[in-house]
Parts: sequence; C-alpha cells; structure tokens
Amino acid sequence: MDKRKSTTKVGMLTDWAAGGVIQPFFDAATLAFENALEDGVIDRAVQIVVRDVDGLPTGNVHEVLNAWKELANEGCVAIIGPHISENAIALKHYIETEGRVPSIGWPGTDVWQGEWTFALNQGSLVEEGCLMANFLAHRKARKVITVAERSAIGGEYLEYLRRAADFEGLNLGEHFTISQIEVNLDMIVEAMRATGADAVAYCGFGVPINRLARAMRKIGWQPLTILTTGFLTTPLIEGGMRGAHGFYGLDLYDEENPLTREFTESFEKRFGYRAANYYTVTGYDIANVVAHGIGYGHPISPAGVKRGMELVKYLPAVSGGPGTLISYAPYVRRGWMGKDYLVVREAIDAEGDLFTELPSRLAHRMTPRTRGERAASRRGE
Repeated sequence: MDKRKSTTKVGMLTDWAAGGVIQPFFDAATLAFENALEDGVIDRAVQIVVRDVDGLPTGNVHEVLNAWKELANEGCVAIIGPHISENAIALKHYIETEGRVPSIGWPGTDVWQGEWTFALNQGSLVEEGCLMANFLAHRKARKVITVAERSAIGGEYLEYLRRAADFEGLNLGEHFTISQIEVNLDMIVEAMRATGADAVAYCGFGVPINRLARAMRKIGWQPLTILTTGFLTTPLIEGGMRGAHGFYGLDLYDEENPLTREFTESFEKRFGYRAANYYTVTGYDIANVVAHGIGYGHPISPAGVKRGMELVKYLPAVSGGPGTLISYAPYVRRGWMGKDYLVVREAIDAEGDLFTELPSRLAHRMTPRTRGERAASRRGE
C-alpha cells in the first residue's frame, strides 16, 4: 500500500470574509505542506479544508464558531484560524472545553493562548506598543496623541502602549476613540489637530485607517502617524495600503531576511505570481508549524498533533527579520523568538496588493535606547 496516497486533513478558517483574497494565504500554506512532504517531515500529503466566514468586527462570532465546528467534524487534526482577536477570544472557551482540536492563528491577544490554542501572532496587543513607542522616541516626537477603536482589542492595545510610552519617556497627550465602522472622521480629526500634537499613535484592528488618512489629508494635517498591525488590514479595505501612504505601521515582512527572499522565489516559481508580503510569509510559517506538529505527533490525531506542535523548537521563520525563529512547549503557546519578528514599514503612494508586493518600505527595527536617553526624553530634550 502506498501510504503517500493517504491524506491528513487540516482546516483553514478565515474569519474576515476573505473571498478570492484567500488564495495567496492558501497557496503559501500549500507550499509549506508540499515542502514538508518533500523533506520527509510528514509521510503523506495534507488536504486543506477551507471555511471562509465574516466574523467580527464587520460580521458576527456565531458564523466563526459554526465554521470551526464544521472543520472539526470533517476530521481535521488541526485548524489554522481563527485569526481576528475578538473572534479568537469568543471561541477559546469552546475549543478548550469541548472542541479539543489544536488551533493556530495570528490573534494578537494573549487571551487566545491556551492548551489547545496556539499563537503565531501577526503582531501582539501587549507588545506592539513597545515597538511603536520606540519608533516615536527615535523620531523625537514631542507630543503624542492616541486614537483607539472602541473594541476589546482597542482597549488592550492602549493599555500596553501607555506603559511603553512611559518607559520610553514619551509625552502622551489627549486620547480619542472611534467606532470600528465609523465613516465620517472629519470632526474628530479637527479635534485631534487642535491639540497641537506632532504625532499620532493608532490602536485598533484597522478598518477605519484609510478614512482617517483621507480626513487628515483633507485639512492638510500630516503628523507622524504610527499604526499597530492594523496597518496590515489596509490591503483588505477600500483604497488598499496605498490609501494610508505617509503612515507608518507594524509589519512582519522583511526583505532583508534571506529566508524570506528564498521563500518568495519558491512561491513565484510554484504558483506563477510574486506575492511578497506579510500575508504569504505568515501563511507559510503557520502551516509549517502544523506540518511539523503532524510529523512529530503520534498518533496523527488532534491530541497527537497538539503534542507534536509542542515539540517544535527553533524552527526558522520566513516572517520577520533575519534570525527569527519559532518554538513552542507544553506551557508555551506564543511561537515567535527574536525582537524583529515585527518591524516598522512606511506605506508609500504606489500600486500593490496581496497578490503582489505591497506598497511599503522598511523604516525601523526595535532599537533599545539607554537609560540616559530615556531620561532625556522625559526632560523634553
């Protein structure tokens, strides 16, 4: 019997109504599983079973939970997703108590992480503020105002940004809140400009980002603006990343990582298009973790794969800067190792989408400052 004709089912749950935009992510995961089979990490092909639904913030959690259950009932030994923090928070209890199929995604909230819930987070609600504050400090921002979405993740982002700003010695000024689905931001932008701030820190999932950018351009106000990984939502909304040109945001794509360059070339050769962006590198890394979990876990069952994923150590990542690694353990559910799994990129006024290269350029890496430098910032020097 040729066992390589057998397949292992892995679920792929996209909770943002991806539609056709799921393709680069699906292709990146496919490449990871194909490479794992070719390299002998797994001994049979993986069949990816897809469910695409509209969860929060624009849809609802019920759809996401039903889709997850369908994948578990299909016999998937692991599920890639959910990815949006608010959906992940809502699903975690069911997965931990009843579902019990290992699930891995990129939610930024630490609340997601549990016995059956693994994170290869596309950013981190509790860490991103550190990089944002470090960037603002190096850019000598005098007064920083904050804008947060009225949501669970907006509040969590803001809490940790404030701590990081205090550590860096930044002068935080007024705070503003906006709805995730608010359309007209003209009045709030006028109020923001009236504060006299020279910098803005944005905390949220990112659906309103391009509307904020348009309102700022409308009045000719262009403060230094740094975004969370909500920056990575812009390719999925009207105007794309180009609509945020001039803004800086946190990203996982770093063309200076030699593994990233090798992956991009392999992806283009395999699928015939060059999707050099965060979407494909994270898709590959997440699927690569699952592939190694299948390879290391015995038997090939949800419980076996969970144990196998805990055995993933120092797995080289195609996401992040040079030297970024991935490791898990029985009580470790956050995979990234290395400060440069996140970098700061600047959106530029050029074409690009998730099927190509996104219009952005590398702008900053986490660069720790001395105690004396931080003290000087507190004195306004």
